[in-house]
Amino acid sequence: VLLDARPASAGRLEAALALASAFEAHLTALCLVGEPAVPLVELPPDALYRAELEAEADRVLADAATRAERAGVAVGIALSGCASSSRSWSRPSR
Repeated sequence: VLLDARPASAGRLEAALALASAFEAHLTALCLVGEPAVPLVELPPDALYRAELEAEADRVLADAATRAERAGVAVGIALSGCASSSRSWSRPSR
């Protein structure tokens, strides 16, 4: 399930958790962290801005992992970005 900091994300997570629980399935939660687009110009990403985006994504994913654990659903977590490293981890809850 794709997650972000917008309010609709909570509904997507709840629906995904309900399905995963009903079918005893593993859930993967994903946050994408992109770089700001500037047409026709390539600028190095601002490290501070990127760190803020990654910190927000980490909070969203940690909340998802906690909610999955409470629901008894095994969850894999992934944070992916366009320009820098991607990372993922699993947090089995069963």
